[in-house]
Amino acid sequence: MIGVDRDPAMLAQARERTSDLHGVEIREGDVHALPIGPASVDRAKIDRVLMHVAEPDAALTQLHRATRPGALVGLVEPDWDTLVVDAEDRQTCRDFTWYTTEKVVRNATI
Repeated sequence: MIGVDRDPAMLAQARERTSDLHGVEIREGDVHALPIGPASVDRAKIDRVLMHVAEPDAALTQLHRATRPGALVGLVEPDWDTLVVDAEDRQTCRDFTWYTTEKVVRNATI
């Protein structure tokens, strides 16, 4: 298993949490330039990442490059555009959702 992150604090925490697990490798890198050879993995998971990256298409291109033909790939992203806020003032709820999808989350509707 290979974990990739670009944040030093996250890398340190991942290394600490997996230090006693055999077969787990933590690599520093960016989703736009994965530190993984072509067609070298047979399973991949991206979970709540694409909504934050600058170029989701480039990240998916890297994922495609790194996975073998027939690989099992799981992609999980929330759809912030369907966010529901339970409050009496409907306009405030809509404004909050708009603000979240337009200003807070980079790729809110990915």
